[in-house]
Amino acid sequence: MSYYKFLRPAGTGPFTGYDWGTVPGTWVDAEVNAGAGDVVPCRDGIHACRVEDLPYWLTEELWRIDLDGPLVIHENKVVARRGRLGTRVEQWTRAAAREFSVACVCRVAYHAAAELRDAGLAALAESIEAAAAAFGQNGIGQKGKGDSLDEHARAGIEAAVQDPGSTANLLSAYVIDALESLDVDPPAALAYIAARAANQRSAILGDAAHLDDPYLDERRWQASWLATRLGLPAPAGSSAP
Repeated sequence: MSYYKFLRPAGTGPFTGYDWGTVPGTWVDAEVNAGAGDVVPCRDGIHACRVEDLPYWLTEELWRIDLDGPLVIHENKVVARRGRLGTRVEQWTRAAAREFSVACVCRVAYHAAAELRDAGLAALAESIEAAAAAFGQNGIGQKGKGDSLDEHARAGIEAAVQDPGSTANLLSAYVIDALESLDVDPPAALAYIAARAANQRSAILGDAAHLDDPYLDERRWQASWLATRLGLPAPAGSSAP
């Protein structure tokens, strides 16, 4: 099993401020307050993640890490008593982070278009999908142009929806939120917006194994995208990006 750790620039822990950058290859023993029992996530121990957990912890640097001792698997992270920082995942660059953020914007547009189509607004759905595809190629908002994702999403906000249960207008607004976040917020924020957009769908997306949780299904899609882009092992329960 491969484990990873996101760090801030120069190898600094994003929550503890611990300077991992000065101890690569050296075993670090965590202070454990749980006595003889297991480490307690978010309280003590060395925290890391699996490939499927990556979308939840995105920061500037991604490193491989070895873990030792009893391992506690807790939702979207793993915790151990000892850790040894390995090599940096060099493929996780500022450019790759931008690509991921753009992909998340396109996913929000995909969910908005699907909801518009379900609401009987197929032409508008197709225009948003086409604009999202173009946006995905260049990552530029092109605001003000008639064929821009921004303008089509605003049309989706104003579209008359007959079904009171539809979230077509809401998800079109999510596209605007994602576009506005693209150049000011970190990739983790875009990933969260995309996951929340998936969770707002009136009709649940995903295969039979994930029908009850579209939020997690979107997170799995993100993990698969990251694994493919960064050359990492496929995450558990992955879906094709």
